[in-house]
Amino acid sequence: RVNENRRGELHAAFLQSELPAIVNVTFLFISADHNTDNCMVQHANAMLLKYIKTIAAPNVVFTTHFARSDGCKAQFKCAQHFLWISKQQAETETGTRVKWSFSCSCHGKDRVDSENGRAKHACRCREEFAAGKDETKSIRTSKEMYQFLLTELRFPARTIEEKQMCGIFRRHAFYIPLVGPEKVNRNVPGASTLEGSSLMHEFEDCGRPGIILTRPRSCHQSM
Repeated sequence: RVNENRRGELHAAFLQSELPAIVNVTFLFISADHNTDNCMVQHANAMLLKYIKTIAAPNVVFTTHFARSDGCKAQFKCAQHFLWISKQQAETETGTRVKWSFSCSCHGKDRVDSENGRAKHACRCREEFAAGKDETKSIRTSKEMYQFLLTELRFPARTIEEKQMCGIFRRHAFYIPLVGPEKVNRNVPGASTLEGSSLMHEFEDCGRPGIILTRPRSCHQSM
């Protein structure tokens, strides 16, 4: 959560730079569960939506979750995921509408790729250099990796002011255990194939479970 004084500083800096007051925050999900299927995607997004509600500034209400991913059918672009999107506004605790867009083929790298690379590089450097001198700094488990990223990589090396109000403001890590109540729930409803979905690139929750709005081209625009 950004405190009131810091919010004022950021707003003033954005105004001076003649840029919209939007900060970029990276969310990292760490788990020993190697099965990164659609159930994992649903679980991670549910965690994110709950967290966002807790860090909102006073009188700020998040109504729509705009998401973008590639079209991997094992993770994102599948009937099970479309059904999950359609239920968010009507059936979940957060009641947040979801608009999910898919990148086209050969889309190249996205901003998330460099951030994931930065996290992996930081962990690798920790192992190669710091852990070699102090065994207590070694990273042996996914939980230790999560704790390292949550504390040591929370902020980039340069502040957002030093980057002319562009780039990543801060990072936050989530931990998904392999066992226990917080593990990924894989007992989720299945769904029949949505005919023609391979040609669609945006799917929107319209508040009616089982019904979804689609577009052939992805465009996060208010409707």
